[in-house]
Amino acid sequence: MLNREMVKRWLVIMAGLFVTVLGFILMLMPGPGGTPLTIAGIAILSAELPWARRFLQRFIAFLRRSRPLWARLLLLGGLVVFWIAGSVIGWRLLGGK
Repeated sequence: MLNREMVKRWLVIMAGLFVTVLGFILMLMPGPGGTPLTIAGIAILSAELPWARRFLQRFIAFLRRSRPLWARLLLLGGLVVFWIAGSVIGWRLLGGK
């Protein structure tokens, strides 16, 4: 019989997988939705799965040593502007009003 902890663990894993897969799907569409959603899904998975926890720790360590905080924020702002511009251009090309 399933106990409460086992059910909670599987619900967290299923939610993390759903968010991660949704993030991968959204990466194919214009806009910033895919990358943050995929990272959020891996963060959810890291609550229960050791490999996801290690991946997230390595990813955070990579971000911290790659650039200073002001450069990361500037890069993030530039990516957001790029994604918004790409979304608008894509919307116009697909016939949006």
